[in-house]
Amino acid sequence: MSDYKKIMGYSDKKVVKKESKKIVKVNEVLESIKNEFNLSEGPAYEYKKKHKNVEKSLKNLSKDYLDFYDTLRKKGLDDEASDFLDNYKKNIVDFTKNYKKLFSKLM
Repeated sequence: MSDYKKIMGYSDKKVVKKESKKIVKVNEVLESIKNEFNLSEGPAYEYKKKHKNVEKSLKNLSKDYLDFYDTLRKKGLDDEASDFLDNYKKNIVDFTKNYKKLFSKLM
């Protein structure tokens, strides 16, 4: 059987596989354009994670505000619920609109 393995190119010794090194490819054309025109990645890359966190927080805040509004209405506190909703519209909705407008200017 060992003759068969030798004919097929197998050896009797166990071969230990070496880990291959990952080669990072660099887009040379893109890099040359960046260098030629002095381009950088821009703010979008840096702001993306922070923006997503703010958007998620605003969404959760709005949901919680409206849930509390519904709770007040169910308890029969319509005047307080109305005041609470007005406060939400004045502060949270305005802030959200201003934030989105400001963020679009940054991009």
